[in-house]
Amino acid sequence: KAFSKTNSITKITSGSVGNINLYAKWEVAVIPQIKEPDTYLDLSKYNVIPNDGKNDAEGIEIALRQASINAATGEVNTVYLPAGVYNITPQHAYENGDPGISVMSNTNLIMDNNAILLVEGTEFEDYCVISVQNKENVTIQGGQIWGERNSHTGSGGEGGHGIAVYGSTNVT
Repeated sequence: KAFSKTNSITKITSGSVGNINLYAKWEVAVIPQIKEPDTYLDLSKYNVIPNDGKNDAEGIEIALRQASINAATGEVNTVYLPAGVYNITPQHAYENGDPGISVMSNTNLIMDNNAILLVEGTEFEDYCVISVQNKENVTIQGGQIWGERNSHTGSGGEGGHGIAVYGSTNVT
């Protein structure tokens, strides 16, 4: 393999398979640290406590619903997850028609770079951790999603999504 680095672009060229030449290229960059917003909803009011080992998905979603209500009146529409582990129990995509943590219109979900959404093992073949369905003006920034590949309890799978966006506009 031949490696070369030019202007923060790393190129790898690697021989061939049959008569197909394989090439890969990616940008090497440092992820900027997410700043804590000036104003945001207090997650402790929604029983969301990092590192406690309890499911935080429902509390985060309730906070996002409140943020959407607040947006209509010009109040705080940001939910911020500080550093820590947030346990997430994924819902089946068809359960209640509301999979994962649903992010509402006109809201910001901002996560510290060291905020981890830790997905608990599930038997569901089709789920998502964060869902943006038929919404507008949504920002999701920072954080990490750690999937459940090694703790999956079902015999099928391959349908788990970190962030699923459907029928939405102005989502960043």
